[in-house]
Amino acid sequence: MTIARKLGSASQRPQSALTHREIALIVDDDEQVLRLVKRVLERAGFECVTVNDGRVAHDAAVEWRPDIILLDLMLGDTTGDQIMAELREDFRTRLIPVVFLTVRDSLKDKVEHLLSGADDYVTKPFIPEELVARLRAVMTRSTTARGLSPLTGMSGNSDILREISRRLAQHERFAVLYPDIDSFKSYNDHYGFLRGDDVIKTLATIILEVLEENHSSPQRPRSRLDRVRGAQRQHPQDAGGVCFDWHSDRRAWQLRQRRRGRGPRVRGEGRRQADARFEMGA
Repeated sequence: MTIARKLGSASQRPQSALTHREIALIVDDDEQVLRLVKRVLERAGFECVTVNDGRVAHDAAVEWRPDIILLDLMLGDTTGDQIMAELREDFRTRLIPVVFLTVRDSLKDKVEHLLSGADDYVTKPFIPEELVARLRAVMTRSTTARGLSPLTGMSGNSDILREISRRLAQHERFAVLYPDIDSFKSYNDHYGFLRGDDVIKTLATIILEVLEENHSSPQRPRSRLDRVRGAQRQHPQDAGGVCFDWHSDRRAWQLRQRRRGRGPRVRGEGRRQADARFEMGA
């Protein structure tokens, strides 16, 4: 039995929280394959833990809590299927994605193992770039799935924070909507939690529908005039009707502004500025 790092040695554990390097646990009884896979993954930025005895694979997974596990199917006294079953039964390791890396390349083997819970299936000999790409894709799917709200299927707290951090890092301009439901606790107490869940699902559906109806490019919001021009390009024969609708919308907007006591223009505002405000729905 050989483990590349001594289990239980806290001083030798990879400082993933500080270096942000993903940990890959590689389980294979072929030392040459272990060295090859380890070299490929380390070049791609992974921190690798290698195990050549399937009997201690589960213990290594519990100890290191890797981001992904590469598992051979044939491991002497045990099999990859047995190890994956142990991993899925343990609450500490059941969410870790598992990718089989094996010489068994029949379609039957691939289908059976993918249906039994494996996240991917890669055959030997492998192409290094493809192996790394598959691992990254599996980890991305796993991270995204864990970041979703199980009730609505929308992004959860971790996914939202990750997206905000990404946009801040790229210096993007963006807005965050933080909706709240008034008196929701009283509603739950009176009608029960199942009804409360229905309300949350309905609100999520409304938000998605509004976003779909008002979808715009990341660069800038899509104005009314943009929609008119797009309709004219797609249906030039209806250009007159489209323009009429736009002018009707503008007249209705002016009336609403007057009812608010503001008039179609704000004080000190020129016509072009008022037109721009109308196009953006202000």
